Amino acid sequence: MRIAPEVAASKAAGFSQGDLLLLLGSLLILASAGLSAISRAKENSRLSQCLDNVKIINGAFLDHARDNGGKLLTAKTTPPPGGWWAYKDKIRPYLKKTAGAVASDEKLFA
Repeated sequence: MRIAPEVAASKAAGFSQGDLLLLLGSLLILASAGLSAISRAKENSRLSQCLDNVKIINGAFLDHARDNGGKLLTAKTTPPPGGWWAYKDKIRPYLKKTAGAVASDEKLFA
């Protein structure tokens, strides 16, 4: 028995609509999993940079105290005008020693 050419062509036409929807759904699930992993990695990188900045600023405060008889910076009022940022100018020279090759101390305070 011979199959008509029109019927043979329609049976071997390729993917059905259901197959394509299943493939698209699978790709969307994989893409969302990949994007969430990238987002977590980006957040972990940001947190790591922030922790490094805190360590550098802490080292600058301790270096300042070491050079001033072991006394930490204090404020006459609580909190100092402008918050702890008022201390930034006093510890800036120590940031250069502590941070080493950090591009800008302004990035430390961001």
